[in-house]
Amino acid sequence: MNDLEVIVLAAGKGTRLNNGKPAGISKAMVNLAGKPVIDYTYRTISQLTKNKPILVIGYKGETVKKYLQDKACYARQSKQLGTGHAAYQGIKKLKNKTKVVLVMQCDDSGFYTKETLNKFINYHLSQKSMISAAVTMAVAVKNNKDLGRIVVDKENNLVQIIEKEFMKIADFKKYKYVNCGCYCFDASWAQEYFPKLKKNKLGRYDITDLIRMASDQGKKVKIFEFPANEWHGINTPEQLMSADKLMKKMIDK
Repeated sequence: MNDLEVIVLAAGKGTRLNNGKPAGISKAMVNLAGKPVIDYTYRTISQLTKNKPILVIGYKGETVKKYLQDKACYARQSKQLGTGHAAYQGIKKLKNKTKVVLVMQCDDSGFYTKETLNKFINYHLSQKSMISAAVTMAVAVKNNKDLGRIVVDKENNLVQIIEKEFMKIADFKKYKYVNCGCYCFDASWAQEYFPKLKKNKLGRYDITDLIRMASDQGKKVKIFEFPANEWHGINTPEQLMSADKLMKKMIDK
């Protein structure tokens, strides 16, 4: 798709992987089965569009640039002020012809497949025949009490986003979907409203607040379920070890 661009959020410091201290490398360069996680993400993206991905880099970002060189375009997030702030740095670099922008987290996206992402994008585009969908968000079924929940109705419309900081014990059992941190935006809507995103009460500029903005405008916010085995958060040493073993198994097949 020539009218698709992809923004990859790759400015993480990897503090949760390193006992609360910034790691010695960018989180995008964390090793999975002998390669940096950004390698797997890039290879999948290159099968979706001829446009170079826009990598939002920050901490140790030069290591990412050295690895991918001119295979990607780069934007910089000098301070970590939230996912919305990071994505906005990439939004500012979109081409005028872009119709759809796919935003994803680097450390969560190494297991995404071309087939799933194509279905995700096409599902988002299919909503245009009805009320315009400003954004479609990817979710997965995960029994993880370290993550918030996404509440949806029977037609896969967003009802509520519950951040983990405000979760109640009953919510973890009641709601099954977690946010994958992967989104399809109408590019024109994103370019207009990302600059209007405000800092929330947690002191961040979060993409989830932008999604709430779309919902408040009466825009359609749709949900698309990813296979649970394609979404793996890598936020702890245990999760990294698990992801590494899984990637090795996939490569050996």
